[in-house]
Parts: sequence; C-alpha cells; structure tokens
Amino acid sequence: MSGRPLTMDQMSRPAVVQQLIDQTIKVVEERGEVSLRIRDLVEETGIALATIYKYFGNREGLLDSAYAEMYLRTALHPFSYFSEAIQACTNADEFASVIENFLNLQNTAEAAHRRRTRISVIGSAQARPSLASKIADMNLQYADAFAELMKSPQEKGWISQEFDVSTIAIWFLGYLNLRSAMDLRVDDWNIDEMNRAYNAAVVQTFIRRA
Repeated sequence: MSGRPLTMDQMSRPAVVQQLIDQTIKVVEERGEVSLRIRDLVEETGIALATIYKYFGNREGLLDSAYAEMYLRTALHPFSYFSEAIQACTNADEFASVIENFLNLQNTAEAAHRRRTRISVIGSAQARPSLASKIADMNLQYADAFAELMKSPQEKGWISQEFDVSTIAIWFLGYLNLRSAMDLRVDDWNIDEMNRAYNAAVVQTFIRRA
C-alpha cells in the first residue's frame, strides 16, 4: 500500500487552484463536461488564462484534477463519520453497531448521489489515463487509511485476525461500485433484503463479538 494519508491537499494549494477546481466541479455537475470552456472559466472566476495553464497545463489537466477531487470527496465524507464513531467504541458490540450503522448509511439518497458521482468519474477515467492513475492511487490511500483506523479494533480482538483490513477496505469499495450499478434501475432489486444479507455477512464474517 501507498502509506499516504487520505486527505484533500487544499491547505497546500494556492487559493486560485482550489477556486478553479471548485468552479470546474460546479460546471461539470450542473451543465456537464462539454459545457466547460476555459474562456468562460476566466470570466466566471476572474482568474487569468495564463494561471490556468500554469497549474493545469490545459483543459484536460483541469478536468482530471476536478474529477479526482470529486472522487476523493465521495470517500472522505463517510470516512469522517466512520473514524469518529469507531474511536468512541469501548467494546465489540459497540463496534459492531457502528459498522451496521455505517452500512445502513449507504441506503440514503445522499449516499446514492455520491455513488453516482463515483461511477461518473470512473467512467471518465476509462479515456483518461492520468485520471485513472489518480483514482488508483486514491483507492490505495483509502485502503491505507481504513487499515490504520481498523488497527486498534483488530488489536482489541473485535476484528478477526485472519483478515487483512486493507483488503476489507478494497472489498467495500467494490461493494459501493456494485451498488452504483444497481442504482441504475433500483426497482429491479429487493434492496432491503440485499442490505440485510450484506450487513449480516459483514458483521458475521469480520467482527468477533464477545
């Protein structure tokens, strides 16, 4: 694994870079990628054309950076909740409840929106090698951060020692992508039953209650 933290590097970016990324995300989400024009971006942000090319090289470089941040935000949002809740656990039953609650959060409209964003970015990455590489790096960062968070619960015996927690993280990312595909026509599936089975499988397979 990469060993790098799962964070957006906004604090180390020049303010104009973050402004350009945020505005690009806004355009893509509201009007679609084809609507992004550099000249329009200059007018909307007041940032010089030369600055855009200095930091991103061209329109494709700007889109790559915007898509990468969109993807990362979908991981950071649930991870923040997950981290705080796990650190507050005092026993295996509390830990199991946190895991179940976290899984249940994937059934909200907000979570479905994040999955649509993820699948859209992954689709765009098929024709963008640079973006694909950034997403692959972020997946490894997610696995590293997840493993670090799960280290203490596993040491306390709440997670089975036979499983590598980084692998569990990647498995969960795969589950999110599966849900993204199912979201395309949700009425075809018994979502409640699937969620019940998935949640039970996770808790019974990975978690060791006292």
